[in-house]
Amino acid sequence: FVEPIIFKTVCGESSYPDEFAALQSTILSLSNKHVVAELEQRGTQIRKDELRQKLQAIQQILGSHSAFKKAEEKWQIQWHSTANQLQQGFAWPIQKLAAYYADHAADLISNPTTSTAQPDQTTKVLWDDWAQARFGDALDGFIVKVDELGLPVTPLKNQLAVVRTKAPKIVQAQSELYVRQALVNPGNVLHRSFLKFIRFCEIILPLAAISWVGYQVFVGYYDSNTTHDHYLGVDFAVHSGLLILISWLTPWFILKKLKPSLEKSALRGITKGLDVAVNMIDSEVLKIIETVTGLHTAQLKQITQIAEECSAGDGYKPAKTGSDNPLARMLIS
Repeated sequence: FVEPIIFKTVCGESSYPDEFAALQSTILSLSNKHVVAELEQRGTQIRKDELRQKLQAIQQILGSHSAFKKAEEKWQIQWHSTANQLQQGFAWPIQKLAAYYADHAADLISNPTTSTAQPDQTTKVLWDDWAQARFGDALDGFIVKVDELGLPVTPLKNQLAVVRTKAPKIVQAQSELYVRQALVNPGNVLHRSFLKFIRFCEIILPLAAISWVGYQVFVGYYDSNTTHDHYLGVDFAVHSGLLILISWLTPWFILKKLKPSLEKSALRGITKGLDVAVNMIDSEVLKIIETVTGLHTAQLKQITQIAEECSAGDGYKPAKTGSDNPLARMLIS
């Protein structure tokens, strides 16, 4: 107050003279419509100015939209390094698990009770405490980098907490799915097609050899009976038996030696499942970043819009009053 108005009042029961009457007169003189409207307009403008200042401070805390664009790049760099580290760390557990699946392939596929018990073991072998710690370090490092960009990290922390607990389940589901597919169809397409052809030959070649031997026996018996010549001898029987044996043994030997390795098939399935799981985890985090970025952009737009609406009321201009005017003396300068 530059020159405040001071009234002396007494609230006790004494008869000491006070200035209640002067106070009442001053209030009544200021209670006209123009003064009241000016006071209301002044109060509204002050509140708008305070709100605009708070919004500007909040906008500084939220950071810029361009900074959030860099968050995705930060995560890609962080996850690329972590994924390579996880792939190296998974090398031995994958081989161990592939050997286990090769020994228990029949139980995994045909026995539902046993197969439902395996996912927990799969998780323990593949996504163990070490893998969870590396994934947690990747998320924590990403949050630190986002904080260095001057962006709010609480929304990211809250939503990334879901991915922390979801990652083991993703690895479990994908590795189990692809190892089942690999064990059901071991080998590649060309290999399986060739084995189908050999299995066909394993049936057709012995039948063809038996048919040929049978035909020769029939013809030989007929000719011998007609010409009274000697019948087929031991040499023919030995050679016919060898022919039938070779026609069956050759495809059987090829099938035996070229049978796809269940361990290699399981290894290929687990590796593919892990690759898919790693990509799914990456997609989950990127989806969260995209969601938080959208919320951040919407909040910045709302703040800017409200601040502009507050600035739209800057047309308030207080009436010019002299220093001896009671209203000017009662308002804060």
